[in-house]
Amino acid sequence: MGFFHIGKQPRRFAYELSKIEAVHSSFEGKLLCLRWSRGRKTGATRNVVADFDGRAKWQEGALKLSATLYSSEIGRSFDAKDIKLTVEEVVKAGAYKILGSIKFDLALESGKSLESKTSVHDLVFEGGTAYGGRLRFTLRSCLESEDTSQEFPATSDQNESTVDRGKEAKKVEDLKSLETSQSNHASGRGRDRKKDPEDGKNGVKG
Repeated sequence: MGFFHIGKQPRRFAYELSKIEAVHSSFEGKLLCLRWSRGRKTGATRNVVADFDGRAKWQEGALKLSATLYSSEIGRSFDAKDIKLTVEEVVKAGAYKILGSIKFDLALESGKSLESKTSVHDLVFEGGTAYGGRLRFTLRSCLESEDTSQEFPATSDQNESTVDRGKEAKKVEDLKSLETSQSNHASGRGRDRKKDPEDGKNGVKG
């Protein structure tokens, strides 16, 4: 804890950026990632190729991070905590070039009531060759806990995919049952056919 945090209340928050869209003409056809950083701490999205209209998109759960915020007392607003968001071109493996950057204050998005919060942002790049371009995203924040499912409940899309997986598993199980039934039925017919020649021989007297 730094000198300026002495006597203040710490709260650890978890953040998730999703439905991210970065737009600028200079992005066209480039392999990009979105990175957050604060000092030596950093994290990045997966790489995507921007469309021919200069639009790059990252979907659900694209970027996650945690941060400790401080307030002088419970119920008061938190001290500022800026992170830097940068759109970077992947020049080669392990080498990146910053195209656009924005400073973002996490404290403004952390509710005084300590309840989870969702907000939508439309920001303008402040630096880089993408100056004037836009960065849009949905931000969810909540107190960090060990149970991440409580931090960020499944989205409706995730719920639907879970249901779909359940339906597929049921289809596979039904198909296996049908195949087993058909196999047993075929084996029964085979045994009947083996008996027929013997029955015929027993019916003929020499």
